[in-house]
Formats: sequence, structure tokens, C-alpha cells
Amino acid sequence: EFCDRARITVYPYHERFTGNSEGIFAPFLRTRDGGLLAVGTAEGDSHAVVTRLDRTGRVVWQKSLKREGRPAIEGASAAEIADGSFYINTQVYFHPSTMAQIWILKLDSNGNTVWDVGFRGFGNDNNPVADRLQITPDNTIRIKGHIYPTMHDMRSEKSHLWAAEIGEDGKVLSDVTDPPGMTDGEDEIDARYPW
Repeated sequence: EFCDRARITVYPYHERFTGNSEGIFAPFLRTRDGGLLAVGTAEGDSHAVVTRLDRTGRVVWQKSLKREGRPAIEGASAAEIADGSFYINTQVYFHPSTMAQIWILKLDSNGNTVWDVGFRGFGNDNNPVADRLQITPDNTIRIKGHIYPTMHDMRSEKSHLWAAEIGEDGKVLSDVTDPPGMTDGEDEIDARYPW
């Protein structure tokens, strides 16, 4: 009913990721004030939509996320930070491409864009893919994922580990392929929130 009212499509692989208290990004969040925030993709169009509802289910605001050049944008997930603003994770597809570019935004409590950052790549080689996003105690965003440095790696499905961190101000603090100490195995959080 919520998705119908908000006109948002949430893909089945996202349904397991409904808000949590550990700062793991999720498509649905129970907000600190008892409301709801949902991130999805507009039906019949190729852009991400973020919808904020109050505790009674009334739409407070809805924001369409589009970019110049009309790439397809899929709404993926979000997390709320202590001041009531939200980090939003989207995936931007530039056609013809194989994968999506990571596009992260910060929206204030009224849905206004504070900042946005797109990671390198346009869906082909040297394009990072986010597997998990999590807020740190310092309100930075830590991203764990993988990357295909070359098209040959992509075709032979040889990915490398990738990690990044974005500061509270939207600046990229790190963007590292094969970071030291990062393993491909599941950690405790992966086990609770599998992709």
C-alpha cells in the first residue's frame, strides 16, 4: 500500500533491507520521529524517487532525482543521520554501459539537496560497484564494494575489492582498489545483511 501511494517501485532483492539501527543503508527507513522514508525508482520513468512520510502515512515531501543527459537512475537505499537529514544512494546507468555509476546525495530534513557526489566511471571499466554502505560514528559514509579495473577483467568476471569513504561535507576521503586488510569473505555485518 505504501509503495502504491508513493508510486515507488522497490525491487524484490531490496525487500530484506528495511531500516535498521546500525547505519546500514536500506530502501525503507523508520525515521527518528516515527515517520518513514523510502527510496525507489519511479514507475514508467527512469529516475530515482525519495518519499518522506509522517507517522500517519501522509506524504511530507517527495523528491525526484534526475541528472542532465537523461541517464537511467535507480533509487537504491538511504540512511538517516542524527540531525534528521538523509544520505541517499542511487545507481546511474549511462547507456550503453554494463554497470552503474554510484551517485550519493545528502538531503536535508525537507528534501533539499545539500551535496551530491558521483564516483568515477560511466558503467564500464574502472567503475566501482557498492555492495554495502554504512554510516560511521563520525557521520561519514563507508562503502564496501568491488571494481573491474579493465574491460578484460569485467568480461572474465575478475573483480577486485574496493572501498571508499565520503565525509559529512560530501568530499571523498578515500577511494581505494584492493585496500589493505579488506577480505572478500563475509564479516559480521555481511552475515546479517546479505546482498
